[in-house]
Amino acid sequence: MANTNFKIFNEDNSADKTYNDSEYSQATQRQSGVIPGMALSRLHNKLYLQVSTMAKAIADFLVNQGFDCYDNKSNEISQNLEKAIKKFTAVDISSSLKAHDESADAHKSQFALYQKVATLGEDIIKKLALTTTITAISSLQENSWFGQLLKWVLTASGMRYNLTENGYICLGSFFGGLIIQWGSNVHGWVTFPISFTKFRKIVTNHQGVNFFDSKVREYDTLNGFTLDVGENASNLYDAQWICIGKYYLAGIL
Repeated sequence: MANTNFKIFNEDNSADKTYNDSEYSQATQRQSGVIPGMALSRLHNKLYLQVSTMAKAIADFLVNQGFDCYDNKSNEISQNLEKAIKKFTAVDISSSLKAHDESADAHKSQFALYQKVATLGEDIIKKLALTTTITAISSLQENSWFGQLLKWVLTASGMRYNLTENGYICLGSFFGGLIIQWGSNVHGWVTFPISFTKFRKIVTNHQGVNFFDSKVREYDTLNGFTLDVGENASNLYDAQWICIGKYYLAGIL
């Protein structure tokens, strides 16, 4: 086991024999050095206390690292001090790395930074997409070449519409030939604004003060349907209807 013979001078550090910190700080002989004559014992006791305390601390450090420290072996003290510092540093680094590797929050700050970078990237993409969308909409509103080209493509694909009380909107081949038709009619036969070409589904509803049931008699007619409203008693027996199905122009779908 390592050991040392270094001791602290004036361990008692009594006030009547030792300068306090304020006295020592202001002492003229501490600032400019001692002068011939009788030595100031309280001043020197403070001086030797400080020097020996530091020497003892260094000696204890060497002992804790496994090295002897004796006052008659100055060369050994220098060599052991270098070894002790290297040993302590290596252990400290090793412990820090181990703690780092075992910590779940080791890279928390880095991950937070990466998250901020990723979020910034997403915000930039969203901004660019929004800007592009706004530009495209503006181009359509300004009847630009892009708007004209888009209109031509949609028309060529079969898209058409008639936004009236009994109307329709056909979305064309880009949307599978989907067509939506609607209207408001009294009971009896109702002709679709455009005949369906494959199938259709209808929903009807009477609106008014009195409640009347409304329904469609046929389930597969493509050019129209018979609308029943209540007892079909008068022109007051009407209903609104909406129908979806498939319509396509020859050669498009």
